[in-house]
Amino acid sequence: MIKSGRLESAKYLILNANKSYSSFLKNLSEINYKLNQLDKKISIKLIEGKESIIVSPVFRWAQSKTHIFLEIKYSSSFNSPVITEVIRQRYEFDQQSFNFTADVLYENRINKFILKLNFYHAINPNLSYVSSNSVGRVNANISKASPGMWDRLINATEKMLNMFVWWDLQEQLDNILNKEILANSSLEANNAYIESDDKFFGEGKEFDGKRKEKIDGLIN
Repeated sequence: MIKSGRLESAKYLILNANKSYSSFLKNLSEINYKLNQLDKKISIKLIEGKESIIVSPVFRWAQSKTHIFLEIKYSSSFNSPVITEVIRQRYEFDQQSFNFTADVLYENRINKFILKLNFYHAINPNLSYVSSNSVGRVNANISKASPGMWDRLINATEKMLNMFVWWDLQEQLDNILNKEILANSSLEANNAYIESDDKFFGEGKEFDGKRKEKIDGLIN
C-alpha cells in the first residue's frame, strides 16, 4: 500500500489501529477493576458474621509549630508486611481528639484497626484531614488550635506501645524551625540596632549617611 503511493490510507489505518488498542486497554482495565470489586464483595459475604480481630495499628508522629503529622500503618509493627485490602475506613476529629477505625480483609478474616488519641493540646478539627498516599498506610494532617511546640503528643504520660517518633520527618521540620528562629533573631537584632542608632544619632538629617553606613555594615 505504501509502495503504491497510498500514504494517506496507510496513515489512517495506523492511527485507527492505535485508537482501537488504547480503547481495548481501557476496557480491560475497567473489567479488572470490576472483577476485583466483585471478588472483595464475595469475600466479605463469606466471612460476614464472623468476629473481627481488634488490632492497634502502629503509627509514628512528628510536629511543626502549626501541625501534627501522623503516619498510620495497617499492621501491629513497622517490620510486619502491610495489609492492603481495606473494606471500610472511618475517622473523626474533635477539639482535642482523633478517632480512626478501618476494617481490613486479611487471610479470610476482618482485622479491625482502631486508634484513639487524646491530644496534649487542642486542635482545629475543621482544618485537619486524612489521606491515603501509599499502600497500606494512612496519613493524618492535624492542625493545632494555637501555634507552638508540644511537649508530647497525647495527654496521658504513659507511652503507647504502638507509638513512635517520625524521626526523619521531625529532623526536616526542626531544620525549617531553626532557620525561622535564626531569621527572626537576625531581624529583631537589626530592628534593635536601628532603634538604638536613632537614639544615638537623633533625628537630624546630617547623620543619615552615618546611620546608613552602620546599617549596611550590619546587613552585609
